[in-house]
Amino acid sequence: MKKMFHTALAVTLAAILCGCGPKEVQPIQSLSDIKADEIHVTDVNVGLGTQFVEFYSAKIDKEEEIIRSQQERIANLSDVRSRENKLNREAAEKNIEKAEKKKASLHEEMTAVPVDVETAIRSALKNKFGGSREVNLDVTVDSLTLTNGAAVFLVGGSDSMTGTLKINDAKSNELLGEYHITNFDSNGGLIGAVARGDGVRGKMFNEFSSKISGILAGEYADE
Repeated sequence: MKKMFHTALAVTLAAILCGCGPKEVQPIQSLSDIKADEIHVTDVNVGLGTQFVEFYSAKIDKEEEIIRSQQERIANLSDVRSRENKLNREAAEKNIEKAEKKKASLHEEMTAVPVDVETAIRSALKNKFGGSREVNLDVTVDSLTLTNGAAVFLVGGSDSMTGTLKINDAKSNELLGEYHITNFDSNGGLIGAVARGDGVRGKMFNEFSSKISGILAGEYADE
């Protein structure tokens, strides 16, 4: 796993240094023999990929370990009433509260991401693709990385999102096309922080969804 991470990081850094980015849309199975004006999207399903779930689960496990260790810290305090014990207990309780909030936030994000991505996709497809060939879209979000504002300001940062789109025939469920989609936005320092602005999460979802619309419209036929 570590080797794969370092390899991916090296490829990404090389892309940044040479002034080029990762390919935004990579066809696994190209959508062919279907024109954009023939397509009618009947359903959109969004789920989380194994990579995403494992990444967030590891973060949740880390917070749970903090909670356990701080609970043990409290349990091991002597019954003697002293200022030192009082301060240690208060510090442990604050650490538990902080970890509980972080854990809840991670659970909420895992629930919210599929819902919010689906909303963004449906918005991107609104009033488009009114043909007679009914298709369903199955989208898997594999990763989502949003650098916090302080890190962007100090050392630069990269916001990224990857996922897979499967286009299936709505009646037969035949796989008509499959694509890997990448969003990558690198920002650094004060200029990067300003360019990054607010609403980065929503912007990332909207750009990802626009690529899905572009795939259906044939904009990435030569990718």
